[in-house]
Amino acid sequence: MAQIEPHPWTDPIIEEVRAVREAIAARYDYDVEKIAAAFAERSKVAGRGNASPAIPVTTGGEKSVSRPATTTG
Repeated sequence: MAQIEPHPWTDPIIEEVRAVREAIAARYDYDVEKIAAAFAERSKVAGRGNASPAIPVTTGGEKSVSRPATTTG
């Protein structure tokens, strides 16, 4: 019976995404707050708005988070 290789192939697109992610993380000392601030500033400079946060919903005295409903056309 043939042995199965643990990683018989790699996806070059996935490898590129991981390399870019690593480079960005290293540039900002792996600090999530620094990364978020940098992307917010880039978005502002480019004239794009910030992503909308989830909408807080209160039901029965408990606070939960809900995403806006999407419509299909």
